[in-house]
Amino acid sequence: MKQQKTCLIALSFGMGIGEGNYGISNYYLAKAASEQDLPVIAQWEIARVMKNNFHKTAKSIELDVGKDYINSYEVMVMAKKYMEELGYIDAVFLSQKDQLVRVKLIAKKLGIKESHKINIFIPCDSQSTQPWTRNRLVFLLREIPTYIIYYLKGCI
Repeated sequence: MKQQKTCLIALSFGMGIGEGNYGISNYYLAKAASEQDLPVIAQWEIARVMKNNFHKTAKSIELDVGKDYINSYEVMVMAKKYMEELGYIDAVFLSQKDQLVRVKLIAKKLGIKESHKINIFIPCDSQSTQPWTRNRLVFLLREIPTYIIYYLKGCI
């Protein structure tokens, strides 16, 4: 059997309120990841939804003990590590479309090649515990300083 050389990397967007509620955005990201015929490396929220709702497993990027948040750069660093461990040579990126621009810049900086594109609409979650992910305008306004910070830190 030929080994799969392409994987899908899925980054979460927002977070639901309450135990086991990972938010509507992450539900749609998990659904989209589950529908692809690729092995998946996913941020933990998406990995949980994939397992619980779609009966598909993913290599999960977990939070470090004591942390309640992991940024996109940290997720992509872990995804690259898992790609190397599992022998993947390129990836398809899945995220909310406005976040995806930054994800692709990080991937380029880390040397992760994009295999091909998928276009899937992922809604913002008005109930998210992360205020910047509740609506598109607020997210886009937050992205401006985020890009500057990521650039100055050498992340993009």
